[in-house]
Formats: sequence, structure tokens, C-alpha cells
Amino acid sequence: MSKMKLNKSPGLGNVSAEHLIYAGRDLQVHLWLLFNSTLKHCHAPCAHGHGLIIPLLKDKHGDQTKLDMYRSISLFLSNYSKTV
Repeated sequence: MSKMKLNKSPGLGNVSAEHLIYAGRDLQVHLWLLFNSTLKHCHAPCAHGHGLIIPLLKDKHGDQTKLDMYRSISLFLSNYSKTV
């Protein structure tokens, strides 16, 4: 968790890096147990698979009305992957 960047917007779960870092050792231990259990049993909660797909303009000087000028990015529970 020490590698997490501060002052970033929270993910879909509305949990920021500050929440995880400053919550204390007890939360870190429980998250560690949750993630290890997820790996051990090869099963993750359904919410960990949800994401938000956002169209991102490739070239700001291009024609914004054409679909091929966009690429999609997926936002997911980013704090989940950084704490593992």
C-alpha cells in the first residue's frame, strides 16, 4: 500500500488511497486475508469484476463525430489491484 498515490479520485467503490493507507494495520490485515482467500479459492466477489467503460478521444484535433476516433478504457476497482 505504500506505493499507492495520494490525492487521486476514488474508484467505483468510492474508496480512496487515503482511506486504505490511514485506516490502520487492522484493515490491512483483513484485506490481506481477503485477497489471499480470493487467490486460494479462485473466487472473487462479483463487485471486483465490475468496471466502467469510457470512450477516450484519440486525437483532440480529429473529427469528434467519428467513432473510430475513440478508444475505450475501462475503469475498475483500481485500489484492489494495487493492494494485492
